[in-house]
Amino acid sequence: MSNPSQIILPPTSEYLLVLSPDEDLQERIGRIKQVFSEKTGARISGRKTHILLARWQGWDMQEEKLMQRLGVVAMEQYPFRIQLDGFSGFPSHTWFIQVPTREPILRLVSGLRKHKKWMQSGETDPYFIHEPHLPIARGLSPAQYEQALQCFGPKHFHAGFLSDGMLLLKKRPGAQAYQILKRFDFEHMPVLARQASLF
Repeated sequence: MSNPSQIILPPTSEYLLVLSPDEDLQERIGRIKQVFSEKTGARISGRKTHILLARWQGWDMQEEKLMQRLGVVAMEQYPFRIQLDGFSGFPSHTWFIQVPTREPILRLVSGLRKHKKWMQSGETDPYFIHEPHLPIARGLSPAQYEQALQCFGPKHFHAGFLSDGMLLLKKRPGAQAYQILKRFDFEHMPVLARQASLF
């Protein structure tokens, strides 16, 4: 017989909302990650990498309502170009490609914050990015970080991609990797684009 005072909580999963570079750029960054691993000895998880918008642990039962709200945010967002420029890090644990295109990303995050109640489970609050970046490696030791500074600090990297949607990724309890749950296309057209389409 179960204890009536024992509260059984609904199952939760881990979620990420991200902006993802196109396949050609993913391949290019994948090669950089491979060289980074060879130079520093750091373990690199997967070949694909993304710009994080938000991360949270949520109840599965809230998923449908959350996706409806994310769909509304995406409908109101216009596609925008993201620039990538140079390497940097968070001492002394993370190495990344810098993202100078801050304003449209943070504006998008601001819109997502309005729906944070659908990203909560119990006392757990969602995390929203405040420093957009594209990670190369996390969990570095101080020695690996120092090696990254020496090998990659002086190197130049410049690229860009059109961000025309965001991906919702989900990792179920006990799973090893995130899976794509849904893509939300950015459907809003800027005023100038709408005017141009009339002529």
